[in-house]
Amino acid sequence: MMTGRIGFALRAAVTALASLVLAHNLIFIAGYGSRFGAALAHTGHDHGWTVAALTSIGLAVSLLAVALRRLQQLRRTARGAGAMRLPTEPGLRAFASRWLGWWVALTLLTALLFVLQENLEHARIGASLPGVEVLWSIAYPSAIAIILAVAFGISLVAALLGWRSSVLVARIEAARPNPSCAATPSLVPTEPVDRRQGSILGRRLAGRAPPLALAR
Repeated sequence: MMTGRIGFALRAAVTALASLVLAHNLIFIAGYGSRFGAALAHTGHDHGWTVAALTSIGLAVSLLAVALRRLQQLRRTARGAGAMRLPTEPGLRAFASRWLGWWVALTLLTALLFVLQENLEHARIGASLPGVEVLWSIAYPSAIAIILAVAFGISLVAALLGWRSSVLVARIEAARPNPSCAATPSLVPTEPVDRRQGSILGRRLAGRAPPLALAR
């Protein structure tokens, strides 16, 4: 259980970092266009930011590759087990619920990380801290809309992969034989039948009277 929670936390952290990097760069591109690089340098985004951004994107791509590979393995397993569609498997409603949860959580987390990151960058270069105004400031045009759009796309992919994996796992589990349905041996032992034939001499002696000497 702990391993599953840790794995989920790591995937969520990588997803949030990738969402932050993508939304951050798109916001600066929307605000500064071709002066994107100069604006990053002017606001304190040095080489460290570039390394962190590239690392986050690389981890996100690796995470996506692992998820796609697992999904392919589940498809092969389901096909080999003869799994079929189930009436009780997670449907579109489950997918929509999963996606909505991802979208809301990722939007809030990306916005929070963006505010923290920009304030830290301003503090590092000695500029005044913008606070939460970075979300609607003229210097960061369409920040909220861009964060919503980025979180929408990333959460859609994450929810789709998770939902599809859940469907395949449910089909595989249903296709496996149920051990309780297997025939169980009888608990009452049966007596072995002695099929050996007695000797002919034994049968003849059993049908005769004993000799007189033995009868007396």
